[in-house]
Amino acid sequence: WKLQIPRRKSKLHCLQPRNIQLLQHEWHNGMHPVPAGSIADRAGLSACTKCPPGSFANKKGSKECTKCPAGSVCTNGASEPTKCKAGTFAIAGSSKCTPSPPGSFVDKTGSTSAKPCPAGTWSGKGAAACTNCEPGTISTVGSSACTQCPAGSIADRAGLSACTKCPPGSFANKKGSKECTKCPAGSVCTNGASEPTKCKAGTFAIAGSSKCTPSPPGSFVD
Repeated sequence: WKLQIPRRKSKLHCLQPRNIQLLQHEWHNGMHPVPAGSIADRAGLSACTKCPPGSFANKKGSKECTKCPAGSVCTNGASEPTKCKAGTFAIAGSSKCTPSPPGSFVDKTGSTSAKPCPAGTWSGKGAAACTNCEPGTISTVGSSACTQCPAGSIADRAGLSACTKCPPGSFANKKGSKECTKCPAGSVCTNGASEPTKCKAGTFAIAGSSKCTPSPPGSFVD
């Protein structure tokens, strides 16, 4: 005998072809609806088809799979989309969440894109939040690492986007300095100095000076 499956206009159903006896039994008792996560896209089928990665079917008896929405992922045979966790995102039709690239972050579940880290912060791959740059370092927008301030300048607190030059009368002789050092007596330090400059013979300077002072009449500096 042959098993004839009629075409139907109602919701499509499919049979699970485990063996011929079971097919006969199911036929006499009515066909079974396609389970969620699978479809039967035309009449006369004997097996269901799982929705491919990047799509889903959330109802029994579905005729077609639905594209996975942005911010979620759908694995093979998915019956529901799964939202991406913080630190990851997904475009529509995705089967895997994408970690945020270095210099960016994703702070909410179900996100569709990553956002760049603001100036003064940084992040590595898959970050849910950006981290402030430490004192002595700075960063621009979208940075994956902080940069040390050059000698002659400082960053006196965390989360800064620009270094500040040492004011006249002070200096910073190392990269990544947090504070300027007062210029010693006998030397001067101009704006943004990385090292003190000793005064020449005939001049002098007290601590914190930016200019050497000539010796007054009746005195000398050797």
